[in-house]
Amino acid sequence: MRISLLAFIFSTIKKHKSYKTAIKTPLMSYDLEFEKQVFNYLFITQGSFNDYVNTNGGVAQLLRNWIFEAFKSGKTPYEVARVIQNSPHILEHIEKIKKENNNPK
Repeated sequence: MRISLLAFIFSTIKKHKSYKTAIKTPLMSYDLEFEKQVFNYLFITQGSFNDYVNTNGGVAQLLRNWIFEAFKSGKTPYEVARVIQNSPHILEHIEKIKKENNNPK
């Protein structure tokens, strides 16, 4: 069953009383290179995203969780980046990351 990015994020938000208490990504055997490649396709650095997650939590942490789930299900970094690029609400957050960290477009 395919779960869309926004459906996953909003269903997870509904399960938690606070965005700050959302589930953290398990460290298991998660390859951070996968996440880095996704962000390279989005033209932001992984460090910038980490800063954004630490500052804002909420949707940013849920996006990280979704990327982890996509990794576990065998998606490629390119496929994940394309889904993000086609999600206007998530793109707003990506643009905020770029502005906050003065990343090139």
